[in-house]
Amino acid sequence: MPSEQQQRIRVAIIGAGIGGLTLSAALGAMKRHNSVLEVDIYEGSPRISSLGAGIGFWTRTWKVMKKIGLDQDLLQFLPEAPNESSITSIFEVRKADQREGFYIEDIRRKGGAIWFHRADLQKTLLNHVEGKIHLSHRLVRYVEVGNGIQLQFENGKSAWCDLIIGMDGINSVVRKCFLTYQGVPTSPSMNPVWSGYTGYRALIQASRLRAENPHSRALQVPMLHIVTYPVSSGEIINAAFWTFEESNEGSPFHGQIAMPCTIDEISSMFCGWEQEVQQLVKCIENPSKWCIRELKPMERYSKGRVILCGDAAHAMTPFDGGGAAQAIEDAYVLSGLLSDEKCQIRTLSRISEIYNSVRRPLANWVLEKSKRTGKAMELMLPEFDGIGEGDVDVPLEKLKELIYDIQKGWAWVGNTSPEDEMLRALNMLHSKRAV
Repeated sequence: MPSEQQQRIRVAIIGAGIGGLTLSAALGAMKRHNSVLEVDIYEGSPRISSLGAGIGFWTRTWKVMKKIGLDQDLLQFLPEAPNESSITSIFEVRKADQREGFYIEDIRRKGGAIWFHRADLQKTLLNHVEGKIHLSHRLVRYVEVGNGIQLQFENGKSAWCDLIIGMDGINSVVRKCFLTYQGVPTSPSMNPVWSGYTGYRALIQASRLRAENPHSRALQVPMLHIVTYPVSSGEIINAAFWTFEESNEGSPFHGQIAMPCTIDEISSMFCGWEQEVQQLVKCIENPSKWCIRELKPMERYSKGRVILCGDAAHAMTPFDGGGAAQAIEDAYVLSGLLSDEKCQIRTLSRISEIYNSVRRPLANWVLEKSKRTGKAMELMLPEFDGIGEGDVDVPLEKLKELIYDIQKGWAWVGNTSPEDEMLRALNMLHSKRAV
């Protein structure tokens, strides 16, 4: 009979998005510490496809990629290796909502930011999967029975696990079951709400934009709050055009979340903007329209043998570069706990409590912080009351102060680290104190 340390632990990851695949890859990288994990990944779709376009990393997230051995594979998609010690520009900010736009300021940070095409990141993660992926397995519910958890799928199949990890996105079935079983079926975190933002997303071929305007800043420098940045070693420009309806912030959204749109629809909203914006719009191909939703902060991410991660726990707006990055950090901290020698069937509930204690405060804070950053970028702050789109008399110094505040607000990126969170979690696991 196997000893307690050798007893297998069946881990079910629900969702094969960026977070779920990162968790799988991280468990694979750390498995030398604990060989008893049996990992299964259940994905509802019949194939793994990449939704969205570009994705940004802070250097703190890049360090996670290095820790789990993905950095060398990812370097092929970057024009150069990230320099984690130099202070570089993240965004060039312009006031472009007028015919004669002007430069305001650069947002700069130590290490800058790293940009990927989402499909490139996903491809790399798939090459490092630990465990078995089960496609067309859309979770309907889970039921805790005795010492195990039964998973019930839409296709009529079922499976058993000892630990269920919900990486199943903003519409998470795991979250809805979790809150219901916790006795809070009316929790404000049960369903996502509309953030008020609509994003018009597109990829632009750099060669086409270069032909239209060889000096376009979008070819080299990320810009706000039409957000652009180069991906795939500069061959493609990721572009997102944002609109905000304050009256819809926090309201339920029952319509279609993502849909195709026309270039004319985007052009009509930005027709009064500077010429460089018009050139960007002219080069768009196959744009789509996304209603951006978010979660109300959850009071708990985990309990017992059920753990929520990524958008299932803290879906947020994209304005602090935190959505996918926070899912990756969830995966990193959790993989460290599950790969430790102290991880046993009887300690899973303690690991769940430690994960909640370590990850929930920061991820919830980033969720709220992202909303404030978005409003700052839209000039929706009290100090800009009375100022509308296209106003040409906004003092430059006032705009510079705003950009400085945004830059100062991103200090958390360097003041904390996933590695520190990992060490704190492991210290808690090895301590005899109650969590």
